[in-house]
Amino acid sequence: MTVFGVVIRPVHFYLIFAALAVVALGFRLYGLGEMAVHHDESLHGFHAWLLSIGEPHRHSPLMHGMFLFEIVAGSFFVFGDNEFTMRLPMALFGAGLVLVPLLLRRHIGDSGVLIAAVLLSLSPAIFYFGRFARNDIFMAVFALLIVVAMFRYMDSRRSIWLFLLAGIFALATSTKETAYILAVIFGGYLAILSWREIYEFVMGRRKLGEFGAAGELLIVIAGLMLPFYAAGVSIIQPLLDLTIAAPDQTPGVPTGAPDGTLATVIAVVATLAFVAIAWTLGFWWNWRRFLGPLLLFWGVYILIMTDFGTSPSGIATGVWQSMGYWIAQQDVRRGSQPWYYYIIMMSIYEFLPALVGMLVIVYYSIKSGLKSLGPFVVGVLSLVVALAVFYASPADAATGEPVASAWMVAPFLLVGLGILIWIPFTLDVPKFLQFLIVWSIATFAIYTVAGEKMPWLVVNVTLPWVMLAGVGLGRMVDAIDWRVVWRFRGWLVLALTPLYVIVAWRLINFSLSSGFTFSRASDVAKFVELWILFAIVLSGPMVLWRFGAQPGEPAGRAGKQVHEQ
Repeated sequence: MTVFGVVIRPVHFYLIFAALAVVALGFRLYGLGEMAVHHDESLHGFHAWLLSIGEPHRHSPLMHGMFLFEIVAGSFFVFGDNEFTMRLPMALFGAGLVLVPLLLRRHIGDSGVLIAAVLLSLSPAIFYFGRFARNDIFMAVFALLIVVAMFRYMDSRRSIWLFLLAGIFALATSTKETAYILAVIFGGYLAILSWREIYEFVMGRRKLGEFGAAGELLIVIAGLMLPFYAAGVSIIQPLLDLTIAAPDQTPGVPTGAPDGTLATVIAVVATLAFVAIAWTLGFWWNWRRFLGPLLLFWGVYILIMTDFGTSPSGIATGVWQSMGYWIAQQDVRRGSQPWYYYIIMMSIYEFLPALVGMLVIVYYSIKSGLKSLGPFVVGVLSLVVALAVFYASPADAATGEPVASAWMVAPFLLVGLGILIWIPFTLDVPKFLQFLIVWSIATFAIYTVAGEKMPWLVVNVTLPWVMLAGVGLGRMVDAIDWRVVWRFRGWLVLALTPLYVIVAWRLINFSLSSGFTFSRASDVAKFVELWILFAIVLSGPMVLWRFGAQPGEPAGRAGKQVHEQ
C-alpha cells in the first residue's frame, strides 16, 4: 500500500485506521452526557425511555422513523437511562462512519481513504451531530454504506451486495424520510448511466434481463422504494376536492393522513398501484435475484416500524403518511430560513470540504475542455439570472422578502441545476469521482429547495462534499512524486501551510482602532503585529524559493540540481 508516496505494509495501514477510529470515538465519548438536553433530544429520549420500560410507542412522522427509538431504548435497557446513554448510539455510529471509506478503497485509493476518514472524523457538523440524539448521523452511515453496496455490486455483480443494499435501505427508510432523497439522487445517477438501455427497453429492443449493473441497481432500488412515493399523488388533491394527505393543522386529522372514507380508499389504491409497479418491475427483471432482497427489506422495515409487531399501524403511517406529512410541511417552511441557509452554514462550518470540492469540480471542468467548461459557465449564469429575477421582484409587505412568481424563476433555476448535475458526465474522471460530484451538487440543490431547513440537516449536505474533497485531495497526493518533494525540502510547503492560513485569517480580520496613536501601547502592539504578518507573508516565498524549485524554471539549490540532472 502507498500512502503519501510511502509504501507501507497492509497491517500498518489498518493500524493507522484503528488508531484514527479510537481517537474519533474518544472525542465523541468525552463529556457526552454533560451537554444540556436539546428540545428534540428530550422528545427522542423520553419516548425511547418509555420503550425501554415496556411502554408502547407508535410511529409518528413528526419524529421520523422508529429506528432511533429502538436503538436508544436498547442503550437505556443495557446501560441505564441518562444523557450519556441516550447519545451513546450516535457516538458509536459517528466513530464507525470514519471506517466506512475503507470499503471503497479500490475506488478512492489508499491516500484518498485516509484523507476522507480524517475529514469525516474532524468535520464540525458530523462531529457535533454525532453527539446529538437525532437521526442524522445514522443516515450518514447508511448513505455511505448504500454507496458501498452500489459500487461493489457494479464491480462484481454479486448478489450479496444487493442484500446489503436492501438491508441498509430498510434501516435508512425506518430511520428518516431523507432516505427518499437518497433514493432519488442515487436512482437518478444510475438512470443517467443506463439511459441508453432504458430507451432501448421502452422501444422494445432490449429486455430487462439484458441491463448492465447500473440498470440492475436502478431496478432494485425502484422495486424497493417506489411504494413510499405513493403519497406524492396528493399534489393533485385540490383537483379532486379531497384530502388524501391532510395539510398541517387540519382539525381532527393527522398531518399527511387521508380525511374520510373515499380519500382513504384512494390512498390505499394508489399505494397498491405503486407496490404493483415496483414488484412487477423487479420480478420481471429477475425474480430469483429480486425476491431475497425484497423479503429482507420488508422484513427489517416492518419489524422496526411496528415495534416488533406490537404496533401494526406503523406500516400504514410509514408507507403513506411519512411522505404525505413532509409534502404537507413543504409550504410550512419550519425554521423560516432563507434559501441560502446552507450556503451560510457550509461557509462557516464546512468551508474546507466545500472549497476543496468546488476546486475539484472547476479543475476537472477546465482539464476536460470546452465540453465541460462551457456547460459549467452556462449553468452558473442560469443560476445567477434566477437570483437576479428573484431579488428584482417586489418585496412582500409583511416579511420584506422578495416575492417572485414560480414560472419566472423556475426555468432558469431548473436549467442551471440541470446543467450543473449533467457536468460530471462530461468530465474525464473515474466513475466514482463522477458520482461524488453528482451526489454533492444534487444534495445541495435538493436541500436548498426543500422548505424545512434545520442545522442538523447540514450533516446530509456535508457528507458527499467531505467524500469529494477526500477523493480529490487523494488523487492530487497520489499524483505527486514524493521522493522528489522530500529530497528537495518540499515539506516546507506543508509546514508553512497552517501558518499561512492563520496569517491570512488575521489579515482578513485585522483593523486598527479609530484614532490610532503611537502614545497608546495597544495601538503600538497592533501596528507591530501588522508588520510581523507582512514579514511572514514576504518571507515565506523567499524560503520556498531558496530551498525549492520555481514552476517552469530552476531556482535555488533544488532547482539547480534538477537543472543539472
